[in-house]
Amino acid sequence: MLDYLLGLWQLNYVDFARFLGIHINTLWKYRRGERTPSFTWEQVQKLEQLLEKIDKKPSDLPSDWILDNSRIPASWLREGNDN
Repeated sequence: MLDYLLGLWQLNYVDFARFLGIHINTLWKYRRGERTPSFTWEQVQKLEQLLEKIDKKPSDLPSDWILDNSRIPASWLREGNDN
């Protein structure tokens, strides 16, 4: 799902990690499930900014949104956010 979101936001992994203020290696550990995502309030607010661009909020994200093998909820695709 993260790849899908990055495409919508036109960001790559490095830019996304920098925007949130996390190290790229931490992002990869989240992606592989080696580390449980833990964001500061500032990082959550930054994520909210990105999600607002696609009319979503953090509570809309599936719990595994950052993992490599997470799926895009069908409702997201039906809403026309797949561009």
